[in-house]
Amino acid sequence: MSRSFAARFWPAGLLVVLTCAVYSATLSAGFVWDDDTNVTANPTVLSADGLARIWLDPLANQQYYPLTHTSFWIQYRLFGARPGPYHALNVLLQAASAVLLWRVLRGLAMPGAWLAAGIFAVHPLQVESVAWVTERKNTLAGIFLMVSALYFLRDAGLLGASDASAAPPRREPPRRHFGLAALAFFLLALASKTAVATAPAALLAVVWWKRGRIGRDVAMRVAPLVALAIAAGVATAWIEKHHVGATGGAWSLGLHDKVLLAGRVLWFYAGKFAWPSGQAFIYPRWTLGGGGPLVWLSPVTAALVPVALGSARRWIGRGPAAAALAYGLLIAPASGFFDLFFFRYSFVQDHFQYFGCIALAALLGAALASLVRQRIAFASVSVAIVLVLGTLSWQRSHVFKDSETLWLDTLARNSGAWMARANLAKLLTARGDADAAAVQLREAVRSHPQEAEVYNL
Repeated sequence: MSRSFAARFWPAGLLVVLTCAVYSATLSAGFVWDDDTNVTANPTVLSADGLARIWLDPLANQQYYPLTHTSFWIQYRLFGARPGPYHALNVLLQAASAVLLWRVLRGLAMPGAWLAAGIFAVHPLQVESVAWVTERKNTLAGIFLMVSALYFLRDAGLLGASDASAAPPRREPPRRHFGLAALAFFLLALASKTAVATAPAALLAVVWWKRGRIGRDVAMRVAPLVALAIAAGVATAWIEKHHVGATGGAWSLGLHDKVLLAGRVLWFYAGKFAWPSGQAFIYPRWTLGGGGPLVWLSPVTAALVPVALGSARRWIGRGPAAAALAYGLLIAPASGFFDLFFFRYSFVQDHFQYFGCIALAALLGAALASLVRQRIAFASVSVAIVLVLGTLSWQRSHVFKDSETLWLDTLARNSGAWMARANLAKLLTARGDADAAAVQLREAVRSHPQEAEVYNL
């Protein structure tokens, strides 16, 4: 094997090995929570003719993610309801996404590209997206989003630049098929999960980082992606509200509360990224409003961070401001401005930040590469960070062993999670342990008497 070949492929191979090792415990895990609705008891997945409904009937499933449900349909034909193969594919998709992210960041000449990809691959906040079969939505959409970004950036002439703060890089002759490929793969990403809808705006932040401006050529290239994103986002928002059921008191926030929520959400995920402790499948649902002027601290500071970083670009470059902008844009679909059914239980959930983690990982990787200039020292720091995060993720992945383990862990971290108590009561009832189930139901009724679901089990 030549030295150039090894230098090109060993980082990708190491990412794959690390990802598979970290999430290896999920291979023996079962299905949890709504995996039955999406896979094991989903009529469109179980029936041979369900594939047509998956694509032609937008209301056939909880959301119109036809490519994700097609992957379930194919796997059910091959493996039935055995959970192992579903988990294995999720792990492989995560590994492939990490490799593609490394390829994108390396092509952009970003310092610390491998570390950023490694953090994205094995950060504890990513466990929920990999270990929960239903969140195939994230891992599958991630693959197509990375490929789309590669083609888009190649089409814009941004890959291969040697200096992230230099003048516009040498441009290749325009190749129309790059733009068409970027559009096609972005459509596939949207068909997997429409949370990627804000990715074109995040790509504009990357363009600004590399060029210092967004020209007409880039605007023309991104316009078709934006048009697709708007159409998919509007359709998803309508389905979430009118089909899934995100209507009523739990989703009646006014603009004032939505702004407050968005600021808090952005800081919550950034904090969990920096210090991933106390993770829960269902976090406590925040009470918004009140508190005087200090409640505006979160949204105001969240808005000021990219402004401040942009103002300091003469000293630190445009990269930090671009990363902050990209983070906010990628989190936006789950920031509170759009009603999601899960807001009934909590305003945050780990898998909501899956794509936002890309920007934070890139920022951390580049920052450490700039601070630790000695090559061996940086390599050691990178390995140490990835191994620590990977160990935490390996431990966290065991929580998704089965539904009972998941609900018990949730209640240990958030005793007020009435939905976890209700679902645990269902499991205990099915097992014949009526007394233990009654204890869970009484506590759920005591803490949330307004929730009709706890009375109808």
